[in-house]
Amino acid sequence: MENRYEIRGNTAVIFINTGEIQPAEALIDVGDLEKVKGTPGWLREFTHPRTGRAYARFDKYGSLAFLHRLIMNTPKGYKVMHRDGNGLNCLRANMVNVPAQYDGPPPLFETITAPEAPKKIKGVSFHKPSGRWSATVFYRGKRHCLPYSKTQAEAAARIAEFKKERGIP
Repeated sequence: MENRYEIRGNTAVIFINTGEIQPAEALIDVGDLEKVKGTPGWLREFTHPRTGRAYARFDKYGSLAFLHRLIMNTPKGYKVMHRDGNGLNCLRANMVNVPAQYDGPPPLFETITAPEAPKKIKGVSFHKPSGRWSATVFYRGKRHCLPYSKTQAEAAARIAEFKKERGIP
């Protein structure tokens, strides 16, 4: 990391050039400073286009690495939620890893675990872009796409209802 920083008690403040007169400040725990300093490149501010929240990210070798994911060692299939909603506050006490499908408010404690692998049900699949379950039935040579469902069980029930209405075994 090539950014300027200063230590304030148990918190390290990293100054991020935003193009404005006053730089943005990313907060991290002092214990994570060596890990962050060992990451090559400049730490820059990134504003999420949909939410408008600011985050700190490294621009290294053409790929992007977010500061909060680096600190939390976020595994694939998970995301980091900031409890206070400030993407530049990367103190461990303010962040929690949650499954990517989790859509609720940031949890107060790290109690959220990955959901168990769903059972495979014929005709039911997870639609990533919408975050919902799709149900598809092939009947008389045609594919019938049923409405999306919030849960896998609802999608399976839609298939059962479709088959019952048409007398399909």
